Amino acid sequence: MKNKILLTLMLLNLTAFAATEPSSAIEKLKLQELAKTYPKEKIEKSLKGYKNIKTESSESLSHKAVLVDLNITSVEMLNQKNYSSITEYVSDFLDNNENSLGNISDKNILKKF
Repeated sequence: MKNKILLTLMLLNLTAFAATEPSSAIEKLKLQELAKTYPKEKIEKSLKGYKNIKTESSESLSHKAVLVDLNITSVEMLNQKNYSSITEYVSDFLDNNENSLGNISDKNILKKF
């Protein structure tokens, strides 16, 4: 019984580490250039209510602002360091499942029909 509880706790901790960080998500989604274009005013407007806005780097804040603007996550979830919605979105976006046709932005999407 103790082993099952210990194993369950270990798995929960591992899934917490598997969450995709905002900067990693921006890289995987290839949105670095968009994040670089965000001025300070846009970042402050997008992240209104974010607790760490004064302590984090502007690069990190611009990554989070892009994700909030694209409705991938919310400021509330960022405040709680809950990156589950980011992880799910990245996983869905990068899904190469054979049942998936792809993304609408793919150049060869029409060939798959």
